[in-house]
Amino acid sequence: MTSKGKINVKYHTEKHEGTFSLPDKFESYTAKVIKRIDNLTKEIEIKDVARKVPVKINKEVRLSPEFETLWNKIKQKTVYTVNMDIEKLKKQAIEQIQNMPHIKPDRVDSQLTKVEINKQGVKDIGHQVRELGAVYEFEKPSYPDFIRRLQDATQLLRKTIIEIIAESGRLSEFYTNPEQFIKQVSKILLMVKKENLTDGIKYQKNDEYYEQDFIFNDEELYGYSDSNVLDVNSNKNIYDHVIYDSIVEKDFAIEAENDDEVLLYAKLPSTFKIDTPIGAYNPDWAIVLNTGTGEKLYFVAETKGTENINDLKGSEKKKILCGRKHFEVIDTDIKYEVVKELKTLKGLSSCG
Repeated sequence: MTSKGKINVKYHTEKHEGTFSLPDKFESYTAKVIKRIDNLTKEIEIKDVARKVPVKINKEVRLSPEFETLWNKIKQKTVYTVNMDIEKLKKQAIEQIQNMPHIKPDRVDSQLTKVEINKQGVKDIGHQVRELGAVYEFEKPSYPDFIRRLQDATQLLRKTIIEIIAESGRLSEFYTNPEQFIKQVSKILLMVKKENLTDGIKYQKNDEYYEQDFIFNDEELYGYSDSNVLDVNSNKNIYDHVIYDSIVEKDFAIEAENDDEVLLYAKLPSTFKIDTPIGAYNPDWAIVLNTGTGEKLYFVAETKGTENINDLKGSEKKKILCGRKHFEVIDTDIKYEVVKELKTLKGLSSCG
């Protein structure tokens, strides 16, 4: 944040690239913090209608054998199952509950201050503030089945929750402030559950396919030439323009457009979604490369500011891991990669 209280460019860049992070103890709140920052800093975006660019399907590319082959390799849908390691989840949850902040009783602190009322309004004379000293503590409500509250919030088994609470040694603090205890423990259980969901996830094909006409269409599709759309002139993109979400994506599109080894590339629309336990995942690109031997290689690529997925935080990393497992199942010819530049894919291509 700048000295004037404005969000700086670094935040927006890290958010787009999936590298924005908080200290480890606050990592589970990353998504909520981003949402809160965006809501508080949202400004009315005034766009120049003169720069509005309609984006149309390149029918020649869409009907080409190369695109048809690529589409047949990525159109398969999947379903997932999760085999979670409950013992691991319990161990992590117990440790985090043991280390959570101490629960304090609800309190109301009273203050007395002097105000002056004049024609200009009400003025607070701050130096006259006096603490009354009395502190009121609310009567502690009773919860005959607070485990049920935690179970409804986390969808974990009652037996699992009871074991976690009992072994954490923090049960006594429930009686200090039941509502705050439930709130903190719920957040920990949900965070640990989220961390463990993708470890035991398994994808398998089902009988459904993505509909090409629904995924790739140009109805009311447009961008703005001064902010998020790139004109392409070659016959290797399914659209006549590329709509990008970040500078990394823009640079990748320019590289793909100008590289003779790229036979075809497409920015996958937001309607191309892979189901994951932590929300839908939309990969960035589908690419066809020509090797030096004339063999064609097929990639789905996620473009980020880093190629090390361990640099990514929270759900971004988890969704990528799910996407990788999805593509491993649907077609062995499809290689899924997280890249920053096109040359990374070309390096994999040359390695065979």
